[in-house]
Amino acid sequence: MKHLTRLGLVVSAAWMMSGCVTKAPKPDNPFYAPIPMASLETPKPINGAIYNPSTSMNLYGDGRAHRVGDILTIDLTERTQSSKSSSTSLDKSTNVNVAAPTIMGEPLSVFGRPLSAGIGGSSAFDGDSSSDMSNRLSGNITVSVQEIYLMG
Repeated sequence: MKHLTRLGLVVSAAWMMSGCVTKAPKPDNPFYAPIPMASLETPKPINGAIYNPSTSMNLYGDGRAHRVGDILTIDLTERTQSSKSSSTSLDKSTNVNVAAPTIMGEPLSVFGRPLSAGIGGSSAFDGDSSSDMSNRLSGNITVSVQEIYLMG
């Protein structure tokens, strides 16, 4: 019976851990393929004027990317910290007394002593635990502007 119980526990543990396994994506999976870049807006032809609004740059602006095709670098920085602590205390005591058996209304005895028994036990447990965790992610991604959504 114990062997069957152990086998059941091992099989169920293996089954539960198999749910944590993920397959690596295939190299040619279209889900992970890069997004094709939309056609960039071509500058309008020069009409002979000095100022061309399609290629102009604001000298006093903040320099943020604002046209299709501009390149942005996104800096990623994330930090998480957590801590946990717990304490447990347990005390237990047990006493079992068995009275002497009787035969025909008389207590059973051996050499004049009754056949009674008593068992007692106690246990105590004190435990403390603590856990600290800290994660950090940093990196950057360079992207290009594909489409501009106007608010309003």
